[in-house]
Amino acid sequence: MLQRNLLSLLAVGLLLSVAIAVDTAEASGPPSQTATSGAPKSDMAKSAAEKLYVEHKCYECHRPVEHHIGPSFQAISLRYAPEDDRAALIKRLAAKIIQGGYGNWGIVPMNSNPNVTPEEAAELTKWILSQP
Repeated sequence: MLQRNLLSLLAVGLLLSVAIAVDTAEASGPPSQTATSGAPKSDMAKSAAEKLYVEHKCYECHRPVEHHIGPSFQAISLRYAPEDDRAALIKRLAAKIIQGGYGNWGIVPMNSNPNVTPEEAAELTKWILSQP
């Protein structure tokens, strides 16, 4: 009984911390820096994937270099760098962007993004995997 109560309290605490982090991210908006240099970029110079990153509010959970709620794009790129079949990897990770997932990066699940098209998800995935 005590273990169940402790687990319930931990779950509530986790949910509250995620809600606070999302609220903070929404209040601050997208980072105004590029994924590689950290220098501000005008909208005209942004790649299609960077525009999708802002349009679909990926910044609420992910940052190019530092961990936020979810892993950084740099960490994702490093984890999947050794995989040989890039086409299959892009397809698999693009599906995760759309469908969401759980357990690959800890206990915080990735929300589904049903408004992202398969083509947009593939473009985002290629950009994420290109991070240094």
